[in-house]
Amino acid sequence: MKGLRKTIIKGLMAVFILDVFGSLTSRTFNFDYTSLIVFSYLIYGFFGFQAYRATQRLKHSVIVGLTLGLFDATIGWWISFQLYAKVDGKQVPDEFLTTSLVIIMVTIVAIFFAVIGGFISKKLAKRSV
Repeated sequence: MKGLRKTIIKGLMAVFILDVFGSLTSRTFNFDYTSLIVFSYLIYGFFGFQAYRATQRLKHSVIVGLTLGLFDATIGWWISFQLYAKVDGKQVPDEFLTTSLVIIMVTIVAIFFAVIGGFISKKLAKRSV
């Protein structure tokens, strides 16, 4: 469990740094903040990979994806809003239901990429044996 906790903390830090840095640079250099989504996918996958590597359990990749996705879709969104990230279109969803669906979808996508990272780690571990 210690390896899982460290992986989650490092993953949360990576998401936080991306949200802060991405928000500030999108405003400074006038590009759409949402174009950085590929970096979020890479973070989810990398830390899903690390979770499996640390614990040898694919369910821990799922836990990492769930945690990072929820963080990114809630606190990460709040950070980008507070730092005035440049977003083409609306910054704030109109309704609670829309916001809830965005949180659910971001979390599902995060789990997906974390599990892909976990599977890659699992396959690489089998090769090295």
